[in-house]
Amino acid sequence: MKININKLAFLNWFRFFEITAVIFSFPFGIFLYYLLFKQFTPSLILIPIMFIAYFCADIFAGIVHWAGDTLGNENTPFWGKNFVQPFRLHHTNPKLMTTISLWENLGSSCILAIIVQLTLYTLLKTIKLNDSAGLLFIFLNSLFIMTALTNLFHRFAHLEAIERPKFILFLQRYHLILNPTHHQIHHTYPHSTYFCVTNGWANYILAKIKFWNILNKLKKL
Repeated sequence: MKININKLAFLNWFRFFEITAVIFSFPFGIFLYYLLFKQFTPSLILIPIMFIAYFCADIFAGIVHWAGDTLGNENTPFWGKNFVQPFRLHHTNPKLMTTISLWENLGSSCILAIIVQLTLYTLLKTIKLNDSAGLLFIFLNSLFIMTALTNLFHRFAHLEAIERPKFILFLQRYHLILNPTHHQIHHTYPHSTYFCVTNGWANYILAKIKFWNILNKLKKL
């Protein structure tokens, strides 16, 4: 069996980036909150801002999920191997994501999060924020932290109930994170709706307005 050394090297480097991103993205996100709150005084408006960010993370994760399920195929360069294959394999083996490491589970999302966070940090160090800009930065930081957590919530939804901690069962029961029964709608053939897997809140609205049908039509243009 011939081993592709270059491919192995790439995988090793990519795994290094995944591990680094998972370790640093969440503490760095908290550090960003600290820097932002030093520049302006938080107010009660932060509560709806965080709620909206959590809702938008669900939509963002849903669109990425839809793209992985419907765009391209396993032979599409880069996209096929890294997105199409794991997303579609998940339909045939939903439990697979519960057997991989957390580094692999959260890595790609955390890489995206830390890129955004580094951009916010650079801007924060070079410009003086007014309150509106500060709230926007808080929204973006929260959005990508919550997006990074999406695969963890998705993972919990596929664990057996006995494998989930009690506080996770509580969060799932009240739909504060992805509820397994709710998510099962997506895993019903033909897997064409309920793509949102952060908390599932957006699924009701997007299904009602036939959002996924609209994306499917746009894809064919």
